[in-house]
Amino acid sequence: MVFEKLLGKPYGKELDLLGLEKDSNPKESTCKGGIIGTEDEDNRDKTIVFNSDCTGLVTPKDTYANIKDDYKRRTVTAVEDFFKFVLVDMNSAFNFDKNFGVKPSSIRIAQEMAKKDLLTFLEKGISQRCEETEAEDMIEETFFYYPIKGVLNAISAEIYNELQQS
Repeated sequence: MVFEKLLGKPYGKELDLLGLEKDSNPKESTCKGGIIGTEDEDNRDKTIVFNSDCTGLVTPKDTYANIKDDYKRRTVTAVEDFFKFVLVDMNSAFNFDKNFGVKPSSIRIAQEMAKKDLLTFLEKGISQRCEETEAEDMIEETFFYYPIKGVLNAISAEIYNELQQS
């Protein structure tokens, strides 16, 4: 269903669920398909980092010193789009209450929290990362997950608070 929503058409293939087999190795399961058919031994140690705004790959010119407000804004927009897809589009298509027992009030809280403080969460994550690096270091991880991590924490706290009041 996720692939069909993303592609906008029927997926048409059967999914191979990885990591559910007895004695499966989680590291192998999560990387399957990451590197396919490469004979170049030099590619083994290369790190590939996607831009946080979903526009391509990080290049050597992308350093912590070069982080601009426009890049942060585009990152926040990408995170907003992600949460809309997960919390609105997928919930409409798959009904989280019916299929997972997620109360509509919890979904509403998640949808509201997913719109708050994204830039603050992003800047806090970047600031913490900058304390560990030099300004001219190449960006080594996508910033896309910084606001997501902050929002997930805020959602958990807010849903917990609501459940305590009930």
